[in-house]
Amino acid sequence: YHQVKDKKEMKTLAKGFPASTYIKKELGAVQVGRLYQAEAEVFSTAPLHYQVKLLSPLKKGKQTFSLLPLRQRLQKKVKTLIAKQDIHSDSKEVFVALSTGEMTASMTMFHMKQFGLLHLLAISGLHFGLVAYFFKALLTFIKNERIKNLCLWIILSFYFFFIGLSASVLRAFSSISLTILALLLISTVSAMTMAG
Repeated sequence: YHQVKDKKEMKTLAKGFPASTYIKKELGAVQVGRLYQAEAEVFSTAPLHYQVKLLSPLKKGKQTFSLLPLRQRLQKKVKTLIAKQDIHSDSKEVFVALSTGEMTASMTMFHMKQFGLLHLLAISGLHFGLVAYFFKALLTFIKNERIKNLCLWIILSFYFFFIGLSASVLRAFSSISLTILALLLISTVSAMTMAG
């Protein structure tokens, strides 16, 4: 483990660290969106994976506005819906990973990693492209192309919110947003037009 002791590095980690999930799991009920303060050591276990060891009790801070509880409730509903389906448990894990972007540490994921297929489950441009293609096909009843593309962008924005922020998701959403913006501003988009 790499111990993070630098205060600047700790602040940077704390901004993007999903501490509310960790605290709920390890310490019981806390309010998501409320700031908490505690002394802690952060250990890097892998790129973008951290373990936190609390060194002091949590102190309540001020309440902040957060959409995280809504996103967590939506993801929980999707997971519950998938869990109720009459399919193999391995398939359920794959569907959860594809729909919520969360991968569990299981034998299925281990085997996918061994075969070099784990990257297919990481939400990226491929998934945004498939979602865009699916909803564009559903929106064929809208005749005005600009309104259709605007509706598509709104749907993809909700999907982006639902998945959560990661480098590959942000890159994919930015790319598809620029493409849709180009479709809104000009009538046709070609590879040469996008290249500049």
